[in-house]
Amino acid sequence: MKRYFQYPQLILGIALNLGVFMGYGAILNTISLGPLIPAFFGGLFNTLFYDSIYAFQDLDADKKGNTYSSSQKFVNYPKIIMSVLSMLALSWHSIAGFVAGLPPIFLSGIWCAAAFNAWQIWKLDIKNHPLWDRLLWISYIYGVLIFLGYLLGVYFYKKNKQKNSQEIKEN
Repeated sequence: MKRYFQYPQLILGIALNLGVFMGYGAILNTISLGPLIPAFFGGLFNTLFYDSIYAFQDLDADKKGNTYSSSQKFVNYPKIIMSVLSMLALSWHSIAGFVAGLPPIFLSGIWCAAAFNAWQIWKLDIKNHPLWDRLLWISYIYGVLIFLGYLLGVYFYKKNKQKNSQEIKEN
């Protein structure tokens, strides 16, 4: 893919995040595009974010090997582009939670993930390969924070739903 397409990280993001639709459908035996489309785009932009960290490590090898990568396009403005990718990912995840009807508590995971990405962007130095390697290997923390935010939102959504149904039965 890197020999023919200038943004192979985009193809990876699409392939990985199609799992949102498959997982949802497999568990609930239905597809509800409302929250899934924004969740897909949130994951897509997150994949572009973290895989660009990985791509910066291969910048020299990609140039020598005549292959493409997002890092070649992002090299002049890495902090700005990584900030935009992070904001897009977090915005889409926020939209997904609201469309799904989750209470605002789910945003705690989004805010923690935003702080984590801001720290990664602040540490960004594309010439420091060992640092990029460490940043890549801890990128899973972002996904854990997003997941915990969604999980917290679902927990309180179900708790509120039970409370409301009990109140209706009592009346």
